[in-house]
Amino acid sequence: MPFPSSDHRSNRFLSLIRSPWHSPDATGSFGCGTFGRGSVVWGIVGVVLLALTPACDSPTPIRQYSIRTDVPSALAGDDRMLGLIAPQAQEAWFFKVTGPSDAIRFAEPAIREFLTSIRFQDGTPQFDEIPSGWSFGTERPMRFKTLLIDTPSRELELAISQLPRSGDWDEQISMNVNRWRGQMGMSDSDDRWAGAEPFELADASLAGEPAAWVDLTGKLGPGPTAMSSPPPMGSTPPRPPFAGPNGFPAPPPSDIAAGGSPSPAVPKADMPPAGSPAGDDSSRGLKYDVPPEWRAGKMSMMRMAAFELGPADRSAELTIIQAGGDLRGNVDRWIGQLLGSAPEAETVDEAMEAAVGLTVGDRDAQRFYLHGSDPEDADAQAIDATIVPLENGMSLFVKATGPAETLREERERIGQFLNSLRIPE
Repeated sequence: MPFPSSDHRSNRFLSLIRSPWHSPDATGSFGCGTFGRGSVVWGIVGVVLLALTPACDSPTPIRQYSIRTDVPSALAGDDRMLGLIAPQAQEAWFFKVTGPSDAIRFAEPAIREFLTSIRFQDGTPQFDEIPSGWSFGTERPMRFKTLLIDTPSRELELAISQLPRSGDWDEQISMNVNRWRGQMGMSDSDDRWAGAEPFELADASLAGEPAAWVDLTGKLGPGPTAMSSPPPMGSTPPRPPFAGPNGFPAPPPSDIAAGGSPSPAVPKADMPPAGSPAGDDSSRGLKYDVPPEWRAGKMSMMRMAAFELGPADRSAELTIIQAGGDLRGNVDRWIGQLLGSAPEAETVDEAMEAAVGLTVGDRDAQRFYLHGSDPEDADAQAIDATIVPLENGMSLFVKATGPAETLREERERIGQFLNSLRIPE
């Protein structure tokens, strides 16, 4: 039996509404007297409700929704870092590559095989042969070499650099691996070597220490540049015009960055005799132990101390000054001094990343070893600088400048000198 049409249902419904009172009786009232005249109103209401009720065969409205087709950042592909830290007698060598996980996964077998076979001569890695599909990148300051690795998805960079050996080998590995973990958005690890694993190299000349292999997965970001925490860059407050922090006289206002032009506003500091085992800058409260091999250097109005290091025919100079300027700005300027031109931002980034965290006079500090594009050049110049943040946006700068060969030989003595520094509260 077919369903009744909507018109048929409507007529039937109206008849049901009318049927109890469709005609008046003899008294002039409708048949169902209990309804009375108000029933007419109810009838009208029923008709209105019927008109407002949608028919059963009306089409269902179509709703449209917008669906995101981009991948949220939380679900995007992870980044991955592979690294090797290899010891030599005077330096630690770092081999590091970062990129999307798929590109690293493609190149990983060749990277591991290449690093396993790496050999050192006179403390320097040799690159007689490189894998097929690899090439050498252009020379960059703060890098020994860059190897370019071609993959189906993108080109990867294997960065090779070195830092001076400092302190315990296990601690140096842990510090640098935790720094890398920070760059990958990971927290520090208290595990041995911060989770790195021993890596066997074909070359046995590794200063009696094991190499460390690093494999990290996360989200690549800037991360920490060193273990210490310098004041935020660009947040240096104005200096007081007359008195400096910690009892030090304030530097002249014109010397807004370390290494600025000398000014006669600061009196000359007393220097210990040449070759004396200890120094005491009593006028400023700065104390230190002087290595007996060092010689008294040339003082100026800006310098709190000055020494000559190394042989007379290739001597370097170490100075101590107090000045302002943000951390990155000073590193940028020092690299520019070595290159003879303004460095690229990426070069400064790499120098900041390579900073070594240490403690000087119970204060967090950062040590930078900066060199030109070819540190092995006989005439290459270098800078070994340590920045010790003080109060009021000022810092203590312990900066050695001279031939790269001399500074390499003096690294340990410079480290001993830094450990001996006592800075007044």
